[in-house]
Amino acid sequence: MNEIFKKYGKPIHYKKGTPIIKQGYNLDYLVYIVTGKAKALRFNEDGKEILLEIFNGDDILGDLELTLELNVSETTIIAITDMDCYILLMDISRRFFRKNIEFSNLIAKNLATKLNNTSLQFSINNSLSVKERLIQYIEATCDDDIFDENLVELSGLLAVSYRHLNRTINNLCKEDILEIVPSSKSKKKYRLTRDNITKSV
Repeated sequence: MNEIFKKYGKPIHYKKGTPIIKQGYNLDYLVYIVTGKAKALRFNEDGKEILLEIFNGDDILGDLELTLELNVSETTIIAITDMDCYILLMDISRRFFRKNIEFSNLIAKNLATKLNNTSLQFSINNSLSVKERLIQYIEATCDDDIFDENLVELSGLLAVSYRHLNRTINNLCKEDILEIVPSSKSKKKYRLTRDNITKSV
């Protein structure tokens, strides 16, 4: 971890499902992820969500806004799992970004990694089927491969109709790639069976 976050930042814990940063709202701090996962979403003018990227430990959130000197966040970032982070006030971040070469290099490296990941993900998504995109999403985001997402929201993220997504899930269950997990709640839960993925995809 960069010592600036540890020395000048504040440790904070986010529960799964907590919005960490909201698109269109003031961004007052940088977030350094120690443990856990988060997803970055962008809302279009028509209200549809676009999944941009998945973040893990050592990633920094808010670096784009810091570099471009934006006061308002460009994306919404939501905790996929419980997360332990450090937050560093934006005023302090700007001061270190201008004067501390180690810190500015860290921000630059983080931005370059995001650009590379986003461009790679975009090209991969254009060549994958809905089935493959869904499996990739579950592998990247779900705790213990347990999948219980809201299907209406997920269909928007994967740019596919709700009916097509539901049909894909049913087919994955028939292929034993997904199995229904008994639950007392009305919302269905599924477990991804990784051993069967390579046999089918």
